[in-house]
Amino acid sequence: MRKVHLLSALFFLGLTVNSCKKEGELTPEFEENNASVYFHDTNTIKSFTVKDDSILTSKTTRSLIGIYHDSVFGEVKSSFFSRLSMVGTNLNFGAPSVLRVDSVVFALKYSQYYGTQDAQNIELFELTEDMNDDGSYYSNDSIAFSSSPIGNTTFTPTLDSTYISGQAFPPLLRIRVDNSIGQRFLNESGQSTFTSQENFKAFFKGIHVKVTSLNNNNTTRGAITYFEPTSVVSGLYVYYSDFSSGSPVSKIERWAIATDDQRFTKFEHNYSGSVVQSVLDGSSNDGSVTYSQAMAGVKTLIKIPFVKNLTEVLERPIINQAEIVIPAVQSTINQYGYPSKMILIAADSSGSGGVFLPDFFVSEAYYGGVYDESTKDYKFNITRHIHNVVNKNRADYGLYLLVSGTSVSAGRVIIKNQTNNLEGIKLNLTYSTTE
Repeated sequence: MRKVHLLSALFFLGLTVNSCKKEGELTPEFEENNASVYFHDTNTIKSFTVKDDSILTSKTTRSLIGIYHDSVFGEVKSSFFSRLSMVGTNLNFGAPSVLRVDSVVFALKYSQYYGTQDAQNIELFELTEDMNDDGSYYSNDSIAFSSSPIGNTTFTPTLDSTYISGQAFPPLLRIRVDNSIGQRFLNESGQSTFTSQENFKAFFKGIHVKVTSLNNNNTTRGAITYFEPTSVVSGLYVYYSDFSSGSPVSKIERWAIATDDQRFTKFEHNYSGSVVQSVLDGSSNDGSVTYSQAMAGVKTLIKIPFVKNLTEVLERPIINQAEIVIPAVQSTINQYGYPSKMILIAADSSGSGGVFLPDFFVSEAYYGGVYDESTKDYKFNITRHIHNVVNKNRADYGLYLLVSGTSVSAGRVIIKNQTNNLEGIKLNLTYSTTE
């Protein structure tokens, strides 16, 4: 069974069973009893906002860096840790005495950002602790790094091309690094440091990219940028002059982030003064909405007390169709778009984890979860899951609604709860019996 690493709170709920609509009767020739078919769309649904647990963020193809603040979800920060690799082996640039560093730049390609074009101060640090290339790192992990930055820059995300010496490149974050780092690299020319990746990584353990805070106010500002660390234009560049022939010859060496290099992102959430904080601490009485946020933020816990007790009023019900509809509130916090896809998983007995629904493995088209622009909602087919719950083949601890791709996306969404007039989250249930 595939599991999702999660943390949540459990809530004790009352049971409400609503009346059913009997749609018709089926009389197959081989069955003496009629098969009654019911459609039910007035199921009581309870939903709550709970904190998410840490999530796996190591070796993702996309890495998030930045800081973003709004009055609803508070402030989220994302920083980046990574090892570097040599491009090639047995590197020899010549005698260090004839090599002079001109500049050093750490570059990361990006293709998208979530937020505003506010300037962010970004600092680069050298790792002082080894990373495990075969290990797993989570969104709350950290690696020791130098007390002082080895580089910094002011970064404003834009999708415009980056020009270097008149040549156009994709959008890049470029951090100017202290020349002493480049000189350290050049001084190892022809030495054992560059005879293997293991030797190099013992010499230089890696980098940490960190963003400083924005002003803490109630305006929406800042951005989380989606970087591509393993791109062929990402890496640490040492620009230097070679004087071995008398006249200086300009040269460039690059150290890359390889696909199998260990790397991970760290997420930090500060909900102080936000709407979500008032929901989490119980000071808000607004139960009309819940919240789901990527980057191990918050998620929605959904309880459907009706279905697991259906067998108390009907014998051996057969679930023909179970579709849950989750409407997204049209809010200013989604000015950068709604999460393109959400995911539902089943909570487990511990309240700190969950498993994928059996419907998830059928197909994406069957399972659903994609945002519908026309109806402003997410729809899931959870027929197999509901059938298992109703027939006591699976214990029911509720469902978690999460942003899909939560480790590589900054999306967040407000969900409309079910209220007394049955607006909001709805379960459309069709089932049959042979009573």
